[in-house]
Amino acid sequence: MNAKNRIYAMIAFMLVGSAAFYFFGFRLLIQNVETESNKYIELKKNSILLNEKSKALKTLEDAYTGIKDQFPRIDGTMLKPSQEDILGFLVSIEGLEQKTGVHVTTTIRDLVVDPRIKWSVFPLDVVVNGSYTSVYKFLTYFQSVPQSIYIEKIELTRGQSRQSVGADGTAVVNEGAVDMIIASKILSSVSAPTQK
Repeated sequence: MNAKNRIYAMIAFMLVGSAAFYFFGFRLLIQNVETESNKYIELKKNSILLNEKSKALKTLEDAYTGIKDQFPRIDGTMLKPSQEDILGFLVSIEGLEQKTGVHVTTTIRDLVVDPRIKWSVFPLDVVVNGSYTSVYKFLTYFQSVPQSIYIEKIELTRGQSRQSVGADGTAVVNEGAVDMIIASKILSSVSAPTQK
């Protein structure tokens, strides 16, 4: 190979080498740009998601701030765990008997305690017998007691005539009587029993 051909071969080799270097270098550069671009897109998505979560957290914080002053009022509507409070509540319910001229029987079923929450539930059954008007009046009073009561079910059936004491203390015979059974739950601040 003469000198001229060697020079051409070297130039051709350098051109092929340079082209290969630029081709692979450019390709590597494009891959790096794509990788960094994908990372940027992922970071942007995460930033938007964090921003949305931050807004949701702010909304929850504002909602909590708006109702936190009501917690003592809500706690005040719960039946306290002392026997005096429970008996006082039952006496007040049965006191509606005098006020409305009906016959009332109350039964508290087993206390339901959920250790995951602060409150417990007293299942309370109330059986009321009286005239339709008196029973309706009792229900109105029952729904307005200060304790938190959830009425699950009300059954109204034709009842038996029964003698009761009216608001003025006189005997009243309930003709055309109805029986109303109220299955309810009363929210209580009774805590779960501790194991010893």
